[in-house]
This record gives sequence, structure tokens and C-alpha cells, in this order.
Amino acid sequence: MRKTLTLLTAATLLSACTTHVNRDFQMVGGSRADGTVTLALPIYSGEYVHWNWGQGQSLAEQSCRGWGYGSAQKFGASDAYQDVCVRRNKWGCLDSNAVVKYQCTGAPPPKL
Repeated sequence: MRKTLTLLTAATLLSACTTHVNRDFQMVGGSRADGTVTLALPIYSGEYVHWNWGQGQSLAEQSCRGWGYGSAQKFGASDAYQDVCVRRNKWGCLDSNAVVKYQCTGAPPPKL
């Protein structure tokens, strides 16, 4: 019983150190000529981010349509992303960006 209580207390204390947040993807790059869109989602130390993949897809499609393409398709698996460290200390990465790339699809814009 005492061991169970100790484990329960430790789990409660550890979960209190993590902040649950909802955050949207932001466009950080892209190329009309290549038909690619790059989105990122910042992740800070001590956070558990709830991913909104639908918002990312909508943002990528909106960008592609603005360039004259029909839609956008994510590169890789549906939940694939590249973790890019943006702040580290001597023990490792503290803050990072989850970077996701999309390919614009549909009729490409005419070349000028």
C-alpha cells in the first residue's frame, strides 16, 4: 500500500510539471515555384502540445490555393514531422519546432 501511495504521489508531482497547451501551426517557409509549404509548431520545455493536424492541413491548402494550386498533401506519414532544436543547454534540447512540409497539388500556376 505504501509503495502504491508513493508511486501515485510521484506521478502526480511529475504531471504537475507539464503544461498541456493547444497551439496552431504557423507558416515558416515555402516556394511557389516548387509548390512546397513549410509549417512549424513551437514546443517549449515542460509542455505537452496538442497537435491540430487539421489546422495545419487547412493552412497549407490555403497557401497553395493562393499560389494557384488546387490543394496540398503532407510529405511522409500522417503524423511525421522533423524536430528542430531552437534552444539547448548542456543537457540537451529545451525548446524545439516541429516542422512539417507539404506539397502543393493540382494544376500548377503558369510559368511567367
